[in-house]
Amino acid sequence: MKSRAQGGFVLVATIWVLAAMVLFMGYVAYWSAQIQDSALRQAESVRWSFEQQSTMSTLVYLGATRRMSYAGLTLGEVTSLTMEDEFNPFSADPFVTMGGELRLDGTPYQGLGGTRFSVQDTGPLVGLKVVNSSKRLESLLRHYEVSGREVRRLIAAMIDYTDRDDTRTLDGYESRGYEANGQLRPTNRFLVSPSQVSNVMGWDAALGDRLPDFLDQVTIHPGNKNNFNTLTPVGMQTLGYLENSSIERILDHRRDAVFKSLGDVNRVAEVVVPADSLLFTSIPDPFLRVRIWRPSSRQEEWIGIRFTPLSGFAPWEIDYRINRQRQPESTNEALKPADETLAANIPQSVLFRPAL
Repeated sequence: MKSRAQGGFVLVATIWVLAAMVLFMGYVAYWSAQIQDSALRQAESVRWSFEQQSTMSTLVYLGATRRMSYAGLTLGEVTSLTMEDEFNPFSADPFVTMGGELRLDGTPYQGLGGTRFSVQDTGPLVGLKVVNSSKRLESLLRHYEVSGREVRRLIAAMIDYTDRDDTRTLDGYESRGYEANGQLRPTNRFLVSPSQVSNVMGWDAALGDRLPDFLDQVTIHPGNKNNFNTLTPVGMQTLGYLENSSIERILDHRRDAVFKSLGDVNRVAEVVVPADSLLFTSIPDPFLRVRIWRPSSRQEEWIGIRFTPLSGFAPWEIDYRINRQRQPESTNEALKPADETLAANIPQSVLFRPAL
C-alpha cells in the first residue's frame, strides 16, 4: 500500500512539474513573441521614417536644382536652353516642357521603398489670407454645403482671427468670444498651416466631416490663381463658369499636354474664360504642398515648402509639417511612374522608379 501511495505521489508530482514547465514555456513563448513583434514594429517604423525622409530630401534636392516648366518640375538636364538663353526673356521660353516632368497637380507617385507622395502647386488653391472678402473662398464653402449666412460668419471670423487688431467685425469674433467659448485666443496673424482652420471660431463645426476634403483645396498663401495646369477639379468648380464637361476636357488635355495661354484653355474647354491678367497664369507657384504616405497606413504627412527666390535663408524653406488622417479614396489612387532616366541624374537614388 505504501509503495502504491508513493508511486501515486510521484506521478502527481511529475504531472505538476510537467504542467508548470508547460506554463513556463508558454509564458516564455508569449513574451518572446511580444518582444519580437515590438522589435519588428520598431524596425518598420525606423524603415518608414528613413524612406519618408529620403523621399522628401530627394524632392527638396530636385526643387532646388531643377527648373519648373508648364508641366511641372523637370527631372532631366536642360538641353534646349543655354545659360544665356535661360536668363534672356527675349531669346527662348524658360518654361518650355521637356517631357517626363513631375506633375504638380496632386498626381500620386511611388517614392523610396514603400512610400507614396504627391506634389500640389498651391498657387491655384483657394487662399485663406482673407482681408475683406474672398469670392473663391465663399464659393468653396458653398460647395461644401455651408449656408450663405454661415459663410458670412465664417469669413468674418477668419478676418478677426488674422487681423492685427482686437476690434470685432460684424458677425465676427475677437478675444472675448473665444475666451467665453473656452477656446484659444486669436493669433492676430495669418495662418501658419491649413489645419489651423480648426482654431477659428465656427469653422470646425460648420464643415464637420467635410473639413479634411476642404483642407485639400486651400492654402495659407494668397492662392486664387487660375493655372489650369494644376487647378484641382473642385477648384475649377469654384470658378463659376465651367461646366463638368469642360472640366473633364481640361483634365483629359493636361494628362499629356499643357496650357500656355487663355486661348489654349478656351479651345480645350470650349468656353470663353474671363481674361483676368492678374489671376491667370500657366507657370507653377514657388509654394508647393507635398503629401507623403504609406498605402498600409491611414496617416500621411503634409509639408509646405517654398523654393528660391522666395526663401530668404536657403534654396528652400519649410513652412509647415503636419500629420493628418488620409482620406479613404486615396487608397484607390493609381500610381504614376516618372521618368526612368532620373536614376542616371540622381546617383544612389531609386526615387521615382516606375511602380511595379
